[in-house]
Amino acid sequence: MIKQEISDQLLDEVGKAYVEAKESVTSARDGMFSAIDKSLYCASLVEKCKELRKHDLAGFLSPVMSGQEVKRLLSLHDASKKRSTIHDKRQLFLTGILEPSQVVELEKKTPIPHSVISTTRKYIGTFSKAIRRRPASEMENTEREQVKEILKPVIEFYESL
Repeated sequence: MIKQEISDQLLDEVGKAYVEAKESVTSARDGMFSAIDKSLYCASLVEKCKELRKHDLAGFLSPVMSGQEVKRLLSLHDASKKRSTIHDKRQLFLTGILEPSQVVELEKKTPIPHSVISTTRKYIGTFSKAIRRRPASEMENTEREQVKEILKPVIEFYESL
């Protein structure tokens, strides 16, 4: 019996929460459309001012808004002539509905040096191919001495292990 009462109460709460959520979404959507319409109207008025006061637009509108706001509204007006505002993320930024995300400059990561193991494998692979093509028995004495000199750091590293 108690389980049934809890289930009934839970069902009632879910129903209320669902109705409230749907109403909030509808209200938010209506508010967004209203904000877009008002922003576009303001942008078109600023565009009209631009036609009349082309060289002094920012000064003319300075009692009402900053020069940066004038530029933003002119950009919104231009963009709205090309695309529907509701589907254009840039225009939603320009209207202020979406806030531009903070651009965080990523630290340049220092490249991770190749591991000694992978470097050694590559070196040994290449070196083995060279030895198969031309074994030490086919080398002249001067060439053998040069190879010994070149391999000294490898031998020293090996001995340090």
